[in-house]
Amino acid sequence: DAGNRIFDETNINALKLINCLKTSGISIKDIKKFMLLAKQGDKTISERKNFFLIQKQNIKDKINELEKAMNMVEYKYWYYQTAEKDKTEKYVKNINIKDMPKNIQEAYKNSHEL
Repeated sequence: DAGNRIFDETNINALKLINCLKTSGISIKDIKKFMLLAKQGDKTISERKNFFLIQKQNIKDKINELEKAMNMVEYKYWYYQTAEKDKTEKYVKNINIKDMPKNIQEAYKNSHEL
């Protein structure tokens, strides 16, 4: 058949799941472990459910990290946009947070919290 592969719905769904797991940051090693659990059938339902519970939290944590990074990028973009307009950083470098636009105040606070 000239090297062409024929996938049924089960194969396609498995590939979609694997792609989703890769996108969410799961290692190939852990994806293989999950697929082996799936092959074992009903006796591994609880283990597979727990696998996704852990992944849900990992994704939430990653989203929080990305939101914090986006806040920093928004703040820094505003910072350099302001410096470019002023043709110097000396004013924006010493600006009081209260003198920043409200959305930038929020971005600054969110990106600088520990």
